[in-house]
Amino acid sequence: MIWLGPVDRGVITPFTHGLAHVSAAVLNVFGEGVAVAGSVIEGRAFAVDIKGGCNGVEAMMLLCAAIAAFDAPWRARVLGLIAGSAALTAFNIVRIVTLYVIGERWRQLFETFHLAAWQTIMFAVAATIFALWSGRFAPRQRHVAARS
Repeated sequence: MIWLGPVDRGVITPFTHGLAHVSAAVLNVFGEGVAVAGSVIEGRAFAVDIKGGCNGVEAMMLLCAAIAAFDAPWRARVLGLIAGSAALTAFNIVRIVTLYVIGERWRQLFETFHLAAWQTIMFAVAATIFALWSGRFAPRQRHVAARS
């Protein structure tokens, strides 16, 4: 669904560009002196391009599907969708910022962190958010005393 042209152009691309701008703002707070063009964050000696798969949308969709399918009140589901998506997005900003710094300072480690470490951590965070949320809203079983 996210790869359909209208969805990609109207939702995913603007989201990704926004992610690039926020990540660049964080980097600039720390004196990195980066600029943004679309989904590219570029500094003096390094640049990252936030592509599909790196914008956190897949992890967010996994989390949202799990929350939506869970047996919980609809209000709790909606709050979980909003809060969980926001938390994953914030975490992804940390991921993008650290990847930029790793790429600029230790370029030989960039691919390892980009493909192996952070991808795994991103989905682990989504699973952790779901576990915490579902633990709060899991249906409670009542213990009924057996009659003899």
